[in-house]
Amino acid sequence: MKFLKFLPLLFLSAFIYTSCGDDGPTENTQALTIQSSLNYVSVIDRDDNTQSVLIGADYGILVNLDRSTLQLNVNNFQYDASERAISFSLPELRMDYTKTGWQLNAPDPIRVQAGASEVTVSDIKVYFVLRADGSQNLATLAFVIDGRYEVTTFFTHNQFIGETRSTDISDPDDKPFSTNQSRYLVIFDGKTKKAEVQIAYPKFIDGMPSNLGIMRFPDIPLTYTKDGFTFKTSSLIPEIANVPYPAFAITHLEGTVVAGKTLSLTFECEKYNRKVTVAGTAY
Repeated sequence: MKFLKFLPLLFLSAFIYTSCGDDGPTENTQALTIQSSLNYVSVIDRDDNTQSVLIGADYGILVNLDRSTLQLNVNNFQYDASERAISFSLPELRMDYTKTGWQLNAPDPIRVQAGASEVTVSDIKVYFVLRADGSQNLATLAFVIDGRYEVTTFFTHNQFIGETRSTDISDPDDKPFSTNQSRYLVIFDGKTKKAEVQIAYPKFIDGMPSNLGIMRFPDIPLTYTKDGFTFKTSSLIPEIANVPYPAFAITHLEGTVVAGKTLSLTFECEKYNRKVTVAGTAY
């Protein structure tokens, strides 16, 4: 079983390796490192139901495929803007393999050392999404600190697969089109609060060339939600290979990402008088 075989349009600095010992029998283990620059943490304070989105943590994940277990290391993690960052390690926890991928659900509280203090970690969720080629992609990483702070990791790069539909704006019943070929990558920048949509194998109408390359919708303002983010713009100029195409302007674009789960996206292309609707799931 292999983990995290990314599509070419995803520029994550995530590394994976198989570990082995110098002596004796080896175990089938896989490790993943996620740098803080590639994630943000959304923190919901249950006491007042407020949300803070803070710079991400450095995560280390070790999966033992022989024992079906996962260990999570969390470093430089800040869940309260007024407190210093902490680091902690969780013990080996049992994972389950389902039709959709490896999943870890650990609701019971675990007391762990975090520097000079201790914290309680509960409701731990780590989900890998199974892909068609047998590889897996980390989609969800969430937990609760001290029964109060609900932490959800927002990855800066989010991949989706699903149905792309387009209809005539004036007459939706006239020659509707759909495809499952296109792949979507939504990248967000927490500093500028801008999102970018990248589309591999873009296809919105019959006869659209299959060798266009990756289409980019850049610099879309975003707003955080409690489970992800939304992004919206009245118009933008799409790009392919860093070349803008003003003749194919995109208008009325709106999108919603639910972290680790879904993408909802709509936009219009005036050149072809088409409205495009995307319903994607994490991939």
